[in-house]
Amino acid sequence: MARVVKKAKVKTKNDHDQKDLVDRLSVKEQKFVLEYMLDGNAARAARAIGYSSGRSTVTGSNILKRPHVKAAIDAIAKKDREAFEIQRWEILWHLAACATRSGKDYVDEKNRLTPVSDLSDAAAAAIDGFKQKVKRYTRDDGTEVEEVDTEVKLVSKAQALDMALRHKGLFAAEKVETTVSVDDQILRRFLQEMHVPLTLDVDPIEQKIQALSHHKEQPDG
Repeated sequence: MARVVKKAKVKTKNDHDQKDLVDRLSVKEQKFVLEYMLDGNAARAARAIGYSSGRSTVTGSNILKRPHVKAAIDAIAKKDREAFEIQRWEILWHLAACATRSGKDYVDEKNRLTPVSDLSDAAAAAIDGFKQKVKRYTRDDGTEVEEVDTEVKLVSKAQALDMALRHKGLFAAEKVETTVSVDDQILRRFLQEMHVPLTLDVDPIEQKIQALSHHKEQPDG
């Protein structure tokens, strides 16, 4: 029989800081903090530790304003966020699993569907959900039979590839067409300063191009 060895939890500085903050609280304040962390309702937490219902809202608010109580709540909340935070590598791992999955991941060497429990972690990660239909009937010999049809829905591979390509920066920037509005008076003044003759039959943008070309041809001062 295999022996499971439980790894000892390594205490960090944050663990010690949190313990110090909690130790500073009175017994009643500790109970309040525990109740408050359940749902963030200070009035309910105050009632739960024995304060009257009529003043529970004011009492709960006053307890929350105590610096040492607020510090303890913030420390516990921070630890909770860190414990349940989804790491960046986990997101990318799931994205890669969905984008690179193959049909071969779900069948055996005889092309029979592989039970979900036998799938690799990557293949299982690409599953979006299940639908099951159970059919029960009795054979002529009286045997009870139950048949289960399972439909597995996979995450869209096309969408996963699209997200992966965008993450890798492999999509070229989309061409954006813009319309530039040019103030006629400013353009006219610009052309005059460049000593470009103004003509009525030339497009204003073309005139600007001519002006720039004319400016480049001028010798340096």
